[in-house]
Amino acid sequence: MTKYFANAAALLICAALMARIVPSSAAAAEPVTATEAQNGKDIVVDQGASLVIVLESNPSTGYGWQVGKNNSAIMELAGPPRFHPAAHQMPGAAGHQLFTFGAILPGNDVIELEYLRPWEKGVAPVKTFSVGVTVK
Repeated sequence: MTKYFANAAALLICAALMARIVPSSAAAAEPVTATEAQNGKDIVVDQGASLVIVLESNPSTGYGWQVGKNNSAIMELAGPPRFHPAAHQMPGAAGHQLFTFGAILPGNDVIELEYLRPWEKGVAPVKTFSVGVTVK
């Protein structure tokens, strides 16, 4: 039961963060989800809508996704990324990291994410994710 409340609390926090950056007149805009399948591709997001990037992650290894590049005037990150564990919560199992961006202004942006260990300086990320975003 506590897992249910923890997930519900996380969703409420995300909703509160999104309400802060998404204009109320655009609240009906459809959110867009991007996964590994959209890596290197272009997507279109309506102004006022949210873009949720969902990528596999395993924080037990020390690795995690971080924003490497994005224009926050066009696509603003709505708080820290969330982690959703796998359905079968075995120790060391991978889950998914979710990044939520709000489409603030019309224009073009490239969002780049890097999978790395943040304390390892000068080491290239083991994986990267990039998506071109056009906000209309």
